[in-house]
Amino acid sequence: MTRDITETFRLQQAYRRAGAIHVGEAIPEDGHARAVPLETLRFSTQSRQIAQTVAATLGLRPGASLERWTPLGARSPRWRVDTAARWVPVVLPPGEAITQIWQLWRRGHPVRSCDGVTQSSGSTCACPDDEAVRQVGAHQPRPTACALYSRVTVLVEGLPGSWMLTCTGRYGARHLATVAWRIRHTAVQGGHTPAVLAVELTTVELGQEEAAVIAVPRLELAEDRPLPPGVEAAARQRRAVVAGSAEATGRRWASAQECAEAICAARGWGQARLAVDHARRAGWMNSLVTPAGGGPPVSLQELAADRLRTFAPARR
Repeated sequence: MTRDITETFRLQQAYRRAGAIHVGEAIPEDGHARAVPLETLRFSTQSRQIAQTVAATLGLRPGASLERWTPLGARSPRWRVDTAARWVPVVLPPGEAITQIWQLWRRGHPVRSCDGVTQSSGSTCACPDDEAVRQVGAHQPRPTACALYSRVTVLVEGLPGSWMLTCTGRYGARHLATVAWRIRHTAVQGGHTPAVLAVELTTVELGQEEAAVIAVPRLELAEDRPLPPGVEAAARQRRAVVAGSAEATGRRWASAQECAEAICAARGWGQARLAVDHARRAGWMNSLVTPAGGGPPVSLQELAADRLRTFAPARR
């Protein structure tokens, strides 16, 4: 009996929510929330002790430190840990480790939720049938339609408790839906599923001369698990595409001046934005840089604003 109680307590401690994992950050811009991709995994938790454990286990991204942080739309601050890890070994606990549901949130509270057809209250879905119209309404400053929330609960090797990653992007949703299907069809029922959780930077085309770099969560199950027929070839093809994307988007700039040169040389808003976001995370926006055409030094913030403004007509 004592052994059963001890085991139950151990499992409760293991599955207790320790915090969240992030692959991007929402920042306010012109009255809207803009998603900024992260190059490494970010962990957030209410516990300073757990935050210190994360930093000691996974390491900190260069220039990062433990900080109090309030995500956009959150009601309370928590500890933020920008780790040096792009991937971590994880275990998916038994049950619904991956969930997907349509939800409408306002001021930090869920207003309604549904499965795409019927709301949790039993009423018919109130969102537009057209997915494109729904996407636009879901990402307004005051949302009018539900967004698809994909949530993954994992146990991270070397860290206490369980961690949840939440994704509202359609690219991440498609990938996680595939992983959930695979778990249901190949994993041992009631067992734990080993995997690797990673952040992947991917370039998506938004228009003829416009692109954006987004962060997509990737969950790769243990390679020794068999894949259904036909899926293995698709997985190999996707890994090849991912490798190409990583090579294309894995650029690094070692200084504010290098970021400035990349911003000036950008052929589209997405390329310039990638360098700007890198400079912002590195804390270089107030640094003085020399414009590509010469002239007196200006702040990187001023140069970036002028350069991004040149792409404004194309974005409209």
